[in-house]
Amino acid sequence: SDSTLLAPEEVHLRPKGDIKADSERTDTDKKHARRLLKHKLKLKSKATPKATNPEEEEKEEKRTLLKKLGKMKNVRIEKVISYVFLNCSIN
Repeated sequence: SDSTLLAPEEVHLRPKGDIKADSERTDTDKKHARRLLKHKLKLKSKATPKATNPEEEEKEEKRTLLKKLGKMKNVRIEKVISYVFLNCSIN
């Protein structure tokens, strides 16, 4: 095959930059690696669908509604036990 005739650098992608030991890495290098790791984890979590529970979906809908209503003027939000009552006063 062609890979037996090629050098390892030609077959595999080399990492960018020099490879450093942990003791050689600066604070900036460590923070950069951490940011990359977090970015990869976020992309991975967005790609995998979450198992949804109907109760959690309902709670999430209420949260988004409350966030929208909280930004409106002349709106008072009252919580009684587990129910949410919305009192809107119109001027």
